[in-house]
Amino acid sequence: MAAAATSSSASSAWAFVPSINPNPTTLRRNYLHNSSRSINSRMKMIANSIAGEDGDRTIVTAADNASSFVDPYSEQAKHELFTFYTHHNLPTDDIDTVHKSLLRLTECVISWNEKLNLVSRKECTPTDVYHKHVMPSVALLPLLMAPSQSSWASSSSDQEQHNEENKGKKKGTSLRVVDIGTGGGFPGLPLALLLPQHQFTLVDSIRKKLVAVSDMASELGLSNVRIHCGRAEEMRDGHRGMYHVALGRSVTALPNFCSWIYDLLMREGGGGSNSNENGVGEGGRLIYIIGGEIDDTVQSRVVKDIPIDALLQRPENSSDKRALIFTARGVREIAKEFLGAKRAEDEMEQQRRNGRRRNPIVRKSSNTVGGGRSGMAAGVGRSKKPARGAWSKKENDGVAKQRGYDDFQRYESSS
Repeated sequence: MAAAATSSSASSAWAFVPSINPNPTTLRRNYLHNSSRSINSRMKMIANSIAGEDGDRTIVTAADNASSFVDPYSEQAKHELFTFYTHHNLPTDDIDTVHKSLLRLTECVISWNEKLNLVSRKECTPTDVYHKHVMPSVALLPLLMAPSQSSWASSSSDQEQHNEENKGKKKGTSLRVVDIGTGGGFPGLPLALLLPQHQFTLVDSIRKKLVAVSDMASELGLSNVRIHCGRAEEMRDGHRGMYHVALGRSVTALPNFCSWIYDLLMREGGGGSNSNENGVGEGGRLIYIIGGEIDDTVQSRVVKDIPIDALLQRPENSSDKRALIFTARGVREIAKEFLGAKRAEDEMEQQRRNGRRRNPIVRKSSNTVGGGRSGMAAGVGRSKKPARGAWSKKENDGVAKQRGYDDFQRYESSS
């Protein structure tokens, strides 16, 4: 019996061993997955050990940020949207419809991304698209609202100044907004979805992306969206001083971006809908989403610098992006400095090229009249050097060449 029990236990133990060899691809995938997890764990341990006495400090990694986002279809995601609206004094009566509209936009982006690379295909899940593209665009919503409707009015003096400037404005004035380099429709499309009273022009030089954006706008029933295919710097005819707000999201370096759009923004006192009855107004604005550091000359002209996490009321380090706000005057100053530096650089390069042409190598020649450059200036005297391999006539100094057949007589037949 004991032997039988032993045999039975042995057979049951061996029953868990797979009878076939595992797939090598599966083994490699599992190895890489476990290795990345172990590396991430070791990095956190090293960071915590470096922290020393600050043992309670939490080290946040990129993997933690990705896993911190909630399911966009969950009630928690809708609650986060409600918190965002409440914090910025935005109406929350129809928050369910707003949430469903954003989810529908997310699904449209995912559907189109299977045919066209609108966003990174490595991050094209509903969670990634919703939290990394849609919601950062929605974060700009309070920045497009009047200070009386947003919590980002910096002080009571700013509020009084804004009220003074807007005495002559009509309530419910429609803003004209241009989104330069919209790509897959961000940030313009989510904002157009939530602000149907404003007019949005989405600009990109890649036509196939605009086809997708136009289709998504039609699918969402948006009548306040226009599409423009072309380069921003070529839009000045017919668009000069037309827009109240310009939007951009990590399109190019900010000085270069400002050189594209400075003519598109409405100027201060331009007599447009954003100026008061005396023709003095706040002019257009640039709202730009960026990550990382910016140049000091650009930073000095930033009106507001607000982290996207702070706008969305999300935990810190969820995103490194932030929203920068510039006035039309600040945009023009940045563009002027950038274009001036670029023009000076181009002129120096042109002078360097012209210098090579103006100082050719001068060959000395005995036939030069007057000698040196004076003879060349007279148009005479530069010797001609034959090309390599060219035939030249041999001079014999008047002496007949001995060919050996000077007495040769031709024979002619008599017949």
